[in-house]
Amino acid sequence: MQICVLTDSQLSSTAEWQKAIYAEGFPLRLSNPEPNRNLAVHLRDEETSIEYGVYDFGELKDTCKAVNFGHGWKYVIAFTWSSDFAEEIAAWMAATAYARATNGVIFDEQEGKILSPEEALKIAHDTEQRRPAMEAIVRDYIDQLAANSPEAKEKIESFMQRRSENRD
Repeated sequence: MQICVLTDSQLSSTAEWQKAIYAEGFPLRLSNPEPNRNLAVHLRDEETSIEYGVYDFGELKDTCKAVNFGHGWKYVIAFTWSSDFAEEIAAWMAATAYARATNGVIFDEQEGKILSPEEALKIAHDTEQRRPAMEAIVRDYIDQLAANSPEAKEKIESFMQRRSENRD
């Protein structure tokens, strides 16, 4: 999954970005960026990560021809996550803060929508609030699989364990 911040300016440092995150009231703490644009972060007391990169707006515009982007943005900062709920929440929080701090907007690629920072703020909070219910659905699904196939349960649990270890 991916969302993009569309902006005409960039934040000058991780410290400036962190200030913007705190200004939004988000419980997200960034670490120093690694060369591959992955950030280890803490969402409340949970360690997770944010994967992001800066891209050419022309490529996004060419790929999404039906979208009215408003104008030709200078920067596209793409935030990507897997099926991990913490990564998704962290990405929405980080992107929302970045967009507001740079007078940008957020492009939700899946929905094909341009969102204001205010709209993205609501999505970030809603996503965090629905996380327990979503995790319960995943656990129930795993339990249903286990009833039909102990092998499937073992494979899913192994996958979940590897994901957890990769975050540590």
